Amino acid sequence: MPMEPDVISHPGRVCAVVNDRILVKLLPGRDAGQCSGCALAFSCSGASGDEAVVEVLKPTGLTFSELAGQKVLLQASSGSKMKAVMLLLVLPLVVFLIVAISFSFTSVDQGLGGLCALIAAAATYLVLWGVQRKRPPVWTIVKILKEPNQ
Repeated sequence: MPMEPDVISHPGRVCAVVNDRILVKLLPGRDAGQCSGCALAFSCSGASGDEAVVEVLKPTGLTFSELAGQKVLLQASSGSKMKAVMLLLVLPLVVFLIVAISFSFTSVDQGLGGLCALIAAAATYLVLWGVQRKRPPVWTIVKILKEPNQ
């Protein structure tokens, strides 16, 4: 069953429950470097080398005892990939261009204008990182995966 191109999916293992949310430790995907190329890696600690643990909405009709220790397939909320691309690629580029073009109309040295544009783009990344840490993507369990020895 092919996945939607704009949906980010990831295998994980249920490790705990907190109120109506389940904590799932992300497992390596099919590709060893999957997280390093993921558009959302900065928001779930996937690219940092640490074990990433994400909060997942509890599926209706299932209890934690049925999910404890299970290997599951997670999906990020629809549109997460496009939102991440827009925020991480397009927005900093637009900020860079606006600052660079603005400085080109002033009597400021071009080198200084370029440096200010780079700093503005870097500041955009820092702001996005801070905001995204407070609002991570919404993950849901879409499938309970069978272990090979079951």
